[in-house]
Amino acid sequence: MAIRTQESLEKLFEASRLRSLKRRQQEQLKYKKAQESIKKALAKQQSKEQKKSSQNDWKQPQIELSRTIHIYNVKYIERFADVDDLYQTREELEDAMPNNINWRLWDALVNKTRKELNIK
Repeated sequence: MAIRTQESLEKLFEASRLRSLKRRQQEQLKYKKAQESIKKALAKQQSKEQKKSSQNDWKQPQIELSRTIHIYNVKYIERFADVDDLYQTREELEDAMPNNINWRLWDALVNKTRKELNIK
């Protein structure tokens, strides 16, 4: 096996980064296309049901949950949380869920972890 120079390693790593970036962008594009097609299918289904319900004024439009659930279990649906959807600070989380989290236990676990990691 040949010994690589620093420069050749950097070129190799950069090429690898570019390949992985391109792959991630292609996956995101697939997710977006799949989401759009699912939204179109749901809109088409809903419009058909609305046409049926307009014929029967007493009947309200209903969406079949089994089909909806099945559609959203497709692997191309985006499962990653957007950065804007995440809580950025503890205060935001505390405001959103004041009674759902045991904050004393939270503080104890944070302090224990900081001690284990030697963080101030």
